Amino acid sequence: MYKYVSVWKRLSSSSVLHYRCFQSLSTGLYSVQSSDRLDVPPSPEQAAYLNQQFLELFVEDPPDSRSKGFESLAEAIRYHDETFSG
Repeated sequence: MYKYVSVWKRLSSSSVLHYRCFQSLSTGLYSVQSSDRLDVPPSPEQAAYLNQQFLELFVEDPPDSRSKGFESLAEAIRYHDETFSG
């Protein structure tokens, strides 16, 4: 089982980054499943699509199978940014 943790980063006055994170209830370790850049305000279609994608990814792969778990949420986000930026 997993605890869902939603983390937001303000990029500018008109865009944000939404990290979709999980904490494993068996290990206590954190992982980031995905991050989505959104222009504010997001369209209802964009929000619905990202939520559907989030659910599909969760069902396909356990969150901690996508990366190793981390002791802190900040470490998990830093790893995600370093791995997927670029």
